[in-house]
Amino acid sequence: MIPGLRQRAAEGAPKGLFAGALFGLACITVAIGLQFWNEGRAQRRATVLEAAAQMSVPVAQAKGSAALVHASGRATAASPVQDPVFEVSAQALGLRRTVEMYQWVERREKRSEKRADGSTREYEVFRYEQAWSDDYQNSNDFNQPDGHRNPPAPMFSNEQFKVAEVRVDARPLDPLIAADIDGWDALPVTPDQLPPNLSASFSAADGWLFSGESIRSPALGDVRVRFEQIPEGPVSLLAALESEQLRPATVASDSAFFLIARGEQGAPALIEDARSANSALAWVLRVGGFGLLWLGFGLCMRPLVRLAEWVPLLGRLVGGLAAVVSFCLAAVFSLLAISTGWLWHRPLWLVGLLLLIGAVVFLLPRRRAGATANRLRAQMPPPPPPA
Repeated sequence: MIPGLRQRAAEGAPKGLFAGALFGLACITVAIGLQFWNEGRAQRRATVLEAAAQMSVPVAQAKGSAALVHASGRATAASPVQDPVFEVSAQALGLRRTVEMYQWVERREKRSEKRADGSTREYEVFRYEQAWSDDYQNSNDFNQPDGHRNPPAPMFSNEQFKVAEVRVDARPLDPLIAADIDGWDALPVTPDQLPPNLSASFSAADGWLFSGESIRSPALGDVRVRFEQIPEGPVSLLAALESEQLRPATVASDSAFFLIARGEQGAPALIEDARSANSALAWVLRVGGFGLLWLGFGLCMRPLVRLAEWVPLLGRLVGGLAAVVSFCLAAVFSLLAISTGWLWHRPLWLVGLLLLIGAVVFLLPRRRAGATANRLRAQMPPPPPPA
């Protein structure tokens, strides 16, 4: 790595702290909205999957068009898919080209250091290295372009090519469903498969088509290209059957429902995998929302921490305390957002809880009043005996 000669420093000005606090408030708002929305999303997805489990039928038993069928079979391409520039083709469900150039890459690192007076100095360090990258780096945008000039961008770029039509056991598959089939594999290509104008420029090296002297000691501007394909093979899916075409179905609140996976799987396995994925995504968003809240509260407290840093020992104490308080606030607000979202998207539970709270609020004072009356009657002296 070659360190950049220029470093930009920020002295922790009030303007920067104020902007950070505003960004923290934005993080808090987004996190609360995300966690609330996530509970509704998870609930809707669970409802759709439950409905799909009840209504799906095997495709062999479907009479004419069916709302939701389960099908397993070999996914095939109606015709080969081709890269028109390199003239590489494959009998596959998809084809993609990856192009990388050896070039200068700028790395930015944010650092901070404590000063003797207790304040913090923040600055950026720019480093430069030569590396393979499929994202062209325009050296004019570098912090220090001198000495790190990149050649012009390569003539080719990353591109993905779609097959005209995918079929499952001779039934056409809707393009939206076909695009969800994964499983990219390497597609070996040799220079003699290329058109004459390109075969003379490339050689085969380590699974790549390489334009240069040596792929192990590349020079600036050298280019390497590789191809990948989605091979044909067995798949299983849940989708609507309309005029012998497999298309997205309308299930509960989802107007574009389908499930598809590699290999032969039954409908229960597809549903169960989808349920697991839904639960995993729900927890990822819950934890991500908590992290965003923690960050937001931390940024909002940063001005107070910066002020306390003028006294070294006090700065450390306030900094640690701010981290703990931010964590606790994030936990409380996450719990409130998640529980509120969970109840809001389950009306029966919400109504039941409100009725319970109403009953407690209504009956508790009456019970206390009755207990007080009984206590007063117990304390009253008995009436005198008749004369």
